[in-house]
Amino acid sequence: MERALAVVLALCCVLSMSAAAVPLTESTPRAVERDTPPAAMPVVTVNDTTNYLDLNRSEDVETEFGTPGIDVSASLATDTAATRGELDRRALDRAYSEAETTEERRAVLLGYTQRAENLTADLRSSERRALARFVAGQLSAERYLQTLAELHVEAERTSALLDRLATLQRRTDDAVPASRLNAVQADLVALEGPVRDRLASVYSGSESPERVAVEATGTGVVLSVIVERDGRPVYVREAYLGEIREASSGEDQYGGIDDIQRRAEELYPWASSDDFPTGSIRIDGLEEVYRFSTPHPQGELTTFIDGQSDSVFREYQEKDLALVPVTEVERGSEAGLELAVSRTYPGGPVLVETRAGDESVNATVTVDDEEVGTTGADGERWVLMPSGDPVTVSATTPDAGPASVTVPRPEPDANVTVGSEGS
Repeated sequence: MERALAVVLALCCVLSMSAAAVPLTESTPRAVERDTPPAAMPVVTVNDTTNYLDLNRSEDVETEFGTPGIDVSASLATDTAATRGELDRRALDRAYSEAETTEERRAVLLGYTQRAENLTADLRSSERRALARFVAGQLSAERYLQTLAELHVEAERTSALLDRLATLQRRTDDAVPASRLNAVQADLVALEGPVRDRLASVYSGSESPERVAVEATGTGVVLSVIVERDGRPVYVREAYLGEIREASSGEDQYGGIDDIQRRAEELYPWASSDDFPTGSIRIDGLEEVYRFSTPHPQGELTTFIDGQSDSVFREYQEKDLALVPVTEVERGSEAGLELAVSRTYPGGPVLVETRAGDESVNATVTVDDEEVGTTGADGERWVLMPSGDPVTVSATTPDAGPASVTVPRPEPDANVTVGSEGS
């Protein structure tokens, strides 16, 4: 029986947040005919969990870890951006209300639209410069993360301005084409994300610091963090491949909601499986960009598909790690301290467990001599891992250890297929 889905599409103007519900039927086809096979996409296929967008691993990948904390300068920067955003919206409302004719109101909206376009272009330029400096080793992980958090807040400010513009333009005979506003929102996709949002909260002191993994190439970046929600470990990951958006050209390949739905199901079959209980999928349309969001048994997936290239270029994932299957990789012991390291999938987080005989013990965990935390009273800790060379995981207690294991390089195995160009 087909999985019951409520599908929401806002193709004309996602800014207005008004959408029509379109139910899928049993006759809905499950595949898309195209010249380019699904494997030619930068989406990694794994078993028993969601596929994921990854960097081009044939390029040099800069990998670092940072643990951002409360930062006065970053907090001031984000607070200032939020204040400017509110002032922008108030100034827009005032200018619009003071305009006496339709032409004057149209001029106000066009002027603020240009302002939003300029702000977005500046933010994108700042993001690209920061990425280039990080990959070149000229910017530390901590400073790069701070920059991304500040740009995220600035992007939220600009997005809120666009929302207000969308509302006012509908009162003024669509003085600004919806496609123009949507194009700006599509460009902001590169600057916003769940890890960046959490970073902004950490810098302001409203969230606790956690270790963040940063992996980057010259045109793409992956950020990931493990947080605790209601006492459960949650893996939060976002990926962005700028080269896909920058290189896309030509006509939008999607003719309607069915095409988008089928493409997303093709790329993420496990997350879209009919075997899961009833859920809901949301599809929003920007300018030649489509956002596909769906819950699944382990968490939630949001992916952005470029309409011209037919490729995923942006992705958010959240997973309850207690629900993600693991495979034991290595065991080690020293002076009565037993260490087990289990992985989820190549490049994913690993579960570190420490015991002394039949009892769990609290041990300090290090990854390649970097202390990453303790296993706690239950003897368990989820740890972010680099996707490159083999690493050494060690555990130590005041009375025993260090027990160590080497976690091999996370190469794809029989259960994992990596899509690559030309495959």
